Amino acid sequence: MSLVPFPHLGPILAAGVLLPGCALIPGHSFVPPESRPANPRCSAFVPEGYDGGFGYMSIKKANPVWWFMNHDDPEVPGWYKPEDSPFTRELKWHTRNPLHNFTYYVIGIADRPFVRCGRNPDSIWARGGGWNFRTFHAGPFIHLPGVSYKGETWEFYLGWRSHGNFGAAFRPGRNTTLPDDNNPPPK
Repeated sequence: MSLVPFPHLGPILAAGVLLPGCALIPGHSFVPPESRPANPRCSAFVPEGYDGGFGYMSIKKANPVWWFMNHDDPEVPGWYKPEDSPFTRELKWHTRNPLHNFTYYVIGIADRPFVRCGRNPDSIWARGGGWNFRTFHAGPFIHLPGVSYKGETWEFYLGWRSHGNFGAAFRPGRNTTLPDDNNPPPK
């Protein structure tokens, strides 16, 4: 007799939690503007270059090799570790975030419009620190969570982030008076 009554239920549940943003089926998968709630705690996000159709990105999502690439920045930018050799820079650039496409486009929703709702929906962090809870609505059945906490001794986030990518971090606290993602410090 197995100790686990339903051994195949774990992978099915994991797929149900991690893959809701993976839209391989053509058509609109976002909440249309006319059905969005008129709520001041919600904001819309439309990716740059989105044309409203079934794009080539959906086909690429089916290729597991593509998950380990960086669609947004495939070339090493000049500002990244200019003191290193070209080979070392290239190696470090492509290993610094090896699942970029996976977190942004396969389980993420960064390639399609969505609506963010929560205490501070446009940022990972709550203004002034503390807890921030958000939900991301990318279709009638795609509702993704995001939670974060920023305190003096530690900070963390888990879930979908402001631009639709999935992320997780747990680290020692930073200065809670730092500006949020959308309000960089004045220069």
